[in-house]
Amino acid sequence: MSDIMAIALEYAQKGLYLFPCKKDKTPFTVHGVKDATNDLDKINAWWKEFPNASIGLATGEKSGVWCVDIDLPDGPKSWAEIIKQYGSCPETLEQITGGGGKQLFFKYNGTVIKNNVGKLGVGIDVRGENGYSILPPSPHPSGGTYRWENKIKPIHAPEWLLELLKSSEPIPTMSGAEKTDRYAQKALANEIMAVSMSGSGTRNDTLNKAAYSLGQLIAGGCLNEGHAMAGLIGAATAVGLTAKEARATIASGFRSGASSPRTAPIDEDIEYTINEQNEQNEQTTILVSNLSTDEHGISKNEHEMSTSVSGKAFNLTGLITEFVENSNGSFTTKDIDHEFGLTTRREKNTRSQILYKLSNKKLIIKDNNISGKYHILKTDLEFVDLDAPAEEQFPLTLPFNIHNHIIIPPHSIVILAGSSNAGKSAFILNTLWMNRMRQYDKLYLMSEMGNGEYITRIKKFCTNWKEEWKAIKAASKSCDFNGAIEHHNKNGLTFVDYLEEVEGEYYKIPSIIRAIYDSLGEGVCFVALQKKMDGKIGRGGEGTLEKARLYMALDHFAVGEQSIICSLRMVKIKNFIGKNIQGHEIHFRLSKGHKIDQLTDWMMSSRVDRDAYKTKYEQEVDLATEKTDINDIVMVLADGTPRRITDQTSRQWQKQFHTFDVRNELERIASQSKGKPFLTTNYFFQISGILKKKHDAEIKRLGGL
Repeated sequence: MSDIMAIALEYAQKGLYLFPCKKDKTPFTVHGVKDATNDLDKINAWWKEFPNASIGLATGEKSGVWCVDIDLPDGPKSWAEIIKQYGSCPETLEQITGGGGKQLFFKYNGTVIKNNVGKLGVGIDVRGENGYSILPPSPHPSGGTYRWENKIKPIHAPEWLLELLKSSEPIPTMSGAEKTDRYAQKALANEIMAVSMSGSGTRNDTLNKAAYSLGQLIAGGCLNEGHAMAGLIGAATAVGLTAKEARATIASGFRSGASSPRTAPIDEDIEYTINEQNEQNEQTTILVSNLSTDEHGISKNEHEMSTSVSGKAFNLTGLITEFVENSNGSFTTKDIDHEFGLTTRREKNTRSQILYKLSNKKLIIKDNNISGKYHILKTDLEFVDLDAPAEEQFPLTLPFNIHNHIIIPPHSIVILAGSSNAGKSAFILNTLWMNRMRQYDKLYLMSEMGNGEYITRIKKFCTNWKEEWKAIKAASKSCDFNGAIEHHNKNGLTFVDYLEEVEGEYYKIPSIIRAIYDSLGEGVCFVALQKKMDGKIGRGGEGTLEKARLYMALDHFAVGEQSIICSLRMVKIKNFIGKNIQGHEIHFRLSKGHKIDQLTDWMMSSRVDRDAYKTKYEQEVDLATEKTDINDIVMVLADGTPRRITDQTSRQWQKQFHTFDVRNELERIASQSKGKPFLTTNYFFQISGILKKKHDAEIKRLGGL
């Protein structure tokens, strides 16, 4: 019985209706989801016929569950905007798809949930009645597999989500706000905020007033009732009201408001005022006008938006606009708050309104993956000058003379993706050491290494280490690297060691790399990433290749007490010089935590027998310090260097070359090497070749047995 079959039978025993699917998620059965069953005999027969089939789950009333499918790259952002706008979503059964997206499963409660694609937002689908989902551990077309993020029981969906799905119109999230009436959406957002901030003694009254106000807009035809109901239910349940009593109050408010329909005002100022009773000497008033605007499309009245703190007033709109105009790359709301000392809720609400306006005018754009982050959109272009000199090279020296094989111009990203314990930090520190006398600034941002460990490691490079390393600035930093570069080293050489994933969300890493790239002036930044052993690409996938002029992959072959032996592969070279070494690799020994010694020339990675090299290097690791087993056989190279063949390796060769006594042959070779040395530094492969030749001759002599 296959593992997938066994798990499919377990699912069926829990009452889930299943059917077999192909790897591309299309059904094996003639009628697809209509054939789904929880009959164990039928499921057993299906998976005997299709042993590697994926497990298709019929969603809806049959299985008692339905799901929200949140796909990359846009789904997570859309879902976050929905949660932000309509309410929180308690934890429920969740799986991670092989493509990196996620699916949230909810308990069927008698409400018919229809299938839809994109109604909730870009990248979000719903699998309901007559729909289906693929369950773990099924394979995914991307090469990954489905897996459970948790195994808790599915819960009933929050009321606001059910209300959204009942609506016949697309869900207006912040990303889709321009497709809806801006005034109505702003009114909805303000009323949701008012309910969210209400106390236990005022929440029902506040909810009723909010419903009345929005009911007027619903009756006026500029707001969808389902969207308004969902948003208010989410806010009301968040402050302690039950869904039942909230729904009754909202429905009553809607009916009352419908008696006085209204629409968005035309050609007049719209004033939004947020009042807070407990904060004195502070006032925020936002004035938005559709009449007269400046060169950025920002209204003149909006330039009057000001914040008064302890009696000191300043033009916040002007300051933030100037900040955006004079900056490059990206920034976060935290950056703005820190820059202008914004601490109160009023001030931050004002800031949000200003950023929203700048976003609508295409001066900035929200990050697709990171909440509260914006990218600055520069409107000016620097056109190509055909008379300009050829691309210049950033002055840089790299280990193993890599700089002789590639042009790395100013404003470049270099990626160093390494598996655990493969020497990423050592490579970086060596590069810093080689360039310590350069005139540009050097900055080392370390996410794991503390000050003590950093000092311990740089001491190994020389005796007068303080003098030699004083030109290099080092600091502990685990996030917001673009801000550090923007303010401290736009035009120099920076190393990020290393860029960690954000709460396991590896898909965000390419966006962070792009932000680092945008923060550079004429400088170069090396970004270290974690990767799987023997993989070419670091955490974050192929998106991490996008901005890299040079992309390198580090792995280790063997680890000893005093040294490790590693490989360095050239995954991407944007602009090579002379011989193109993209797709090549080199092997080196790293000892004493910093010393790197080249062991091979550049070799095509596709032609390297990594297992053979691994066995060879395991022979050599720390030979001088490790204890020699009495059964080891010592060879002598032509240069007089002793090398040993371990008893374990001799036994491995015996299994491979079983037609003769391998140990006797190794002892003969050892004796010959001492009398008339003939073994080179490539001795391991020489000996393996001698053994294979003898084995092939024995096979031929024995008639091919």
